[in-house]
Amino acid sequence: MLITEFEGRGRLCPMGMSHLAEHNEGCDCETTNCMAWRWYDKPDCEGERRGYCGLAGKPQWTED
Repeated sequence: MLITEFEGRGRLCPMGMSHLAEHNEGCDCETTNCMAWRWYDKPDCEGERRGYCGLAGKPQWTED
């Protein structure tokens, strides 16, 4: 899923899940402050720049 930096900050980090269970507190995605964040710099992303979590692999989609 391609998301904006702002949208990413509201998601849980997959690496934080162990931290969440251990300390019982949330661990939000840090987007551009994370080494795993990847930008998707293609012209079809209209307007705002979009990216994805590199830990989850490259996003896959089909064209309608």
